[in-house]
Amino acid sequence: MLRIVFAVFMLAVLFSCTDEEETLKVRRDIANIQEQIYELERRQAQTQEEIVAKMKVLERKLEDRTAVADTQDQLHRVKQDLSEYQALLHDLENKIVEMSATNSRVALAGSREEDGSDASEETNSLPGATTASEPITEVSGDVVQGQYQQAYLDYNRGKYEVAIEGFRGVLENFPDSPFTEKAMYYLGNSLYQQEDFQGARAQFTDIVVKFPRGNYLKQAMYYEGRCYYSLGQLSKAVVVLRDLVDKYPGTQEAELADNFLRKSGYER
Repeated sequence: MLRIVFAVFMLAVLFSCTDEEETLKVRRDIANIQEQIYELERRQAQTQEEIVAKMKVLERKLEDRTAVADTQDQLHRVKQDLSEYQALLHDLENKIVEMSATNSRVALAGSREEDGSDASEETNSLPGATTASEPITEVSGDVVQGQYQQAYLDYNRGKYEVAIEGFRGVLENFPDSPFTEKAMYYLGNSLYQQEDFQGARAQFTDIVVKFPRGNYLKQAMYYEGRCYYSLGQLSKAVVVLRDLVDKYPGTQEAELADNFLRKSGYER
């Protein structure tokens, strides 16, 4: 468009000039102006290329930041699972020691029977032993732990639907067991993996309310905020995540929350 207007203008100037010397001067001016136009167009094209290149760099940086935040989130989950596995391994080792001691006592009682001694009183004194007429008035802690461990194994195998049923069973059947907070947390995580963000959010919120000094409080606050974000309740998500950053600075969960807020454009 600029070239067309310029050409029309130059033609009008040429036709209005009658003197040959003036005509040559005008032509030289036209050539200079034309050269300037070409130079401006070249610079414009170069500037556009530079802008496009810078935009691509910024997009790559944004993608990198997103990838870093997601990787940190995954690493956090792996560390949690590793700690849980170590706790389970410790419990199993203790059980093996207890079983070995029990087997030793049973073997000793058997040897006494061979000698003709009455081992019934000693057998009845073993931990967990009951007489035929003695009713079982409470569920053994081993039953609760066994159900929790099976649900947790299903969770780690990616069988989230099965794990959900298992954790719910623990919570419904043994609501006051030592595994309640853990079961609530991993039930929330299983629902989160299934993208049931409303159900997951309810579990994490319950942990914050019922276990304000619990072992999973900070993790629950982080995922509560993430659930609110996924549900489109952005103001609630920001409030929860900033609360986590303010109350527990320097923790891994606070760092994850801060990174997520920055990535989402809600940095202070």
